[in-house]
Amino acid sequence: MIRRVAILSMTALLSGCVTDSRPAAPGAFINAKPDTVTVGYWAAKPATVRVKASDYDQLWNACDEVSHKYLFWVDRTDYRNGVMTTQPLISKCFFEFWRSDVVSLDETANSSLATFRRTVRYEISKADDGGYAAVVKVIIERSSTFERRVTTAVQYRDAFTAPPPGTEFHGDDGTVQPYQTWYAVGRDPELEASIGKSLQTMVK
Repeated sequence: MIRRVAILSMTALLSGCVTDSRPAAPGAFINAKPDTVTVGYWAAKPATVRVKASDYDQLWNACDEVSHKYLFWVDRTDYRNGVMTTQPLISKCFFEFWRSDVVSLDETANSSLATFRRTVRYEISKADDGGYAAVVKVIIERSSTFERRVTTAVQYRDAFTAPPPGTEFHGDDGTVQPYQTWYAVGRDPELEASIGKSLQTMVK
């Protein structure tokens, strides 16, 4: 009885959290313009977090260290142009309390009910008033998988596993569709602010 009450309470909590969720609204991808679902579109948006430092190397190394603190792995680095990006990281679920890659309760509910991933991008440049400044941008992507027919017990079992290599999925128009695609849905200002605070404590 107690277990059933706990499960119902958690379900109600998660349902309430996603009532006004920003990126997880059903149909958002369908109604979106093509350019708004790309990583480049959201990466080009102005940054809301800016961290200054007097030394370029110190700021660069701090970005790398903070990324690992949040369990992100650095993927691409462009030291000359001051750009560092991490590998996309599947966002945590509500029970992964040891992870800090999702900050707000709403976003935690979203990533518990659907598959999201986040990528951190740092851009370091010369500051106008001297020294250097790094801006932090966290891009959120959502997973979309091809719907699979479930009419038999065997198909039901296979619906929750990745298809064998070379399997083709065809849309209503007959074109071949990928099994899984990722589309950008926005930025995570709360995580950007959290990373920015961590950076600030490591530079001077």
